[in-house]
Amino acid sequence: MTLVVHPKKVEDGEDLNISSVFGSAKATQEADNVVILQNRERFRVIEVKKNRFNGDLCRHGVIFDKSNKNFYEISFNEAG
Repeated sequence: MTLVVHPKKVEDGEDLNISSVFGSAKATQEADNVVILQNRERFRVIEVKKNRFNGDLCRHGVIFDKSNKNFYEISFNEAG
């Protein structure tokens, strides 16, 4: 099951975190995984903030190719 939760308002340029999730006390505590998708000017960031099963966390930049409708991982150096 996937539950999509909208974040609280944060200042421009500030990254979202687990406490940014609206109703975070229950939604993030009970979740097995918390994944946050953030928009940047030219790319997006997908970040695993909680992984109950093995604890691995990660952060990746991705870009969307409109021609084939796929996301591709990019390095933060490529993102500029």
